Amino acid sequence: MALREVIDGRGTEWVVFAVQPSIAGRTTGGTRAELAQGWLCFQSATERRRLPGVPAGWDAMDDGALLALLAVAPVAPRVLRAKRR
Repeated sequence: MALREVIDGRGTEWVVFAVQPSIAGRTTGGTRAELAQGWLCFQSATERRRLPGVPAGWDAMDDGALLALLAVAPVAPRVLRAKRR
């Protein structure tokens, strides 16, 4: 799995990686239709964004191109998990 790190203009560090949902996993119910073919995930310490589709050659793009993709990637909703007792 390719993994990249970029720093935006505010000094926030982002980890970037591609996600391909499994057939047995989320593609049938939990994943929105636009994410069914995978997405590029941008994750910082405080935020996560998902860009629907995985651009070809994203892992070889220069940092400026990745930051341009980050700028248009929607913020991913936070998933609240139930606490175990």
